[in-house]
Amino acid sequence: MKSVDEIKKRLSENDIDYLWRKLKRRIKPSIHINPEMADEDTIPLGASKLGGRPDLPKNTDWFWESNLGTPLAFICQINFAEAKPYDIENILPSSGILYFFYNNINDTAPWGGDPKDASGKAVYYYDGDLSELERKDPPDDIDTEWCVFPSAKMNLELSFDLPGLDSFALHSLKLTDDAYDDYCMLFDDDEYEAQQFKILGTADASTVYDDRLDCEIVSRGLNSNDTCGWKRKLLRLTNLNRWKMLLQIGNHDDLNMWWGDVGMMTLWIAEKDLKKKNFDNTWFIRHA
Repeated sequence: MKSVDEIKKRLSENDIDYLWRKLKRRIKPSIHINPEMADEDTIPLGASKLGGRPDLPKNTDWFWESNLGTPLAFICQINFAEAKPYDIENILPSSGILYFFYNNINDTAPWGGDPKDASGKAVYYYDGDLSELERKDPPDDIDTEWCVFPSAKMNLELSFDLPGLDSFALHSLKLTDDAYDDYCMLFDDDEYEAQQFKILGTADASTVYDDRLDCEIVSRGLNSNDTCGWKRKLLRLTNLNRWKMLLQIGNHDDLNMWWGDVGMMTLWIAEKDLKKKNFDNTWFIRHA
């Protein structure tokens, strides 16, 4: 939503003003991405975009899945200079381009719950002269159906997010069943469905355990699918707020991006790594 006042108004319109007191401290600013389909020739070199061909430095090649030896799909690039005016928390770099690649082949696509999934994504940060960029064509042997997407501009705007439906932030409020059902109504409309692409903020789709916990478990070299006991222990030992959602990518028919019925890809980074621009330590979670 575009402002905190809009959130308060939405609560009133749904006759759930009583939730405001509990929710107001858990609202987070984000930078919502409104994709606008565009011929790639109309998108300037180095501009933020979804799909199409990456604008990589001349000496940097397309990224591959190292274990399988197959090209990764180019998901997006974010020019931080374009995002910075909307970063009211002042936590993003003021310059540089972040690139995100992912193994989107159906039978080998990773979910992010296992440290071995690391080879299934590539995150690259370039903070050099934009004149050194060139638009890279995909490798000849890439799977064009699953790994080459149409192109879209990123139209950015400041927005504000409520806690996700299955996040720890919401569960900590200890809402009654009726209050939780009332809260869910806020997410059941076309406007919400259209805002599934964002930088920073709150993940809209998450598991019962919260994406941040899965990131913490995998960062310790453990498989999050096999560590229920570890999950409970980590809840007591770890400050999960150190994890920041760097990017969320949703389903989009025109972009031919489809991650499943829930349809969400989230990219996370620890706050200290974000400050150091250490994007090698990012982690992703895919929701089907």
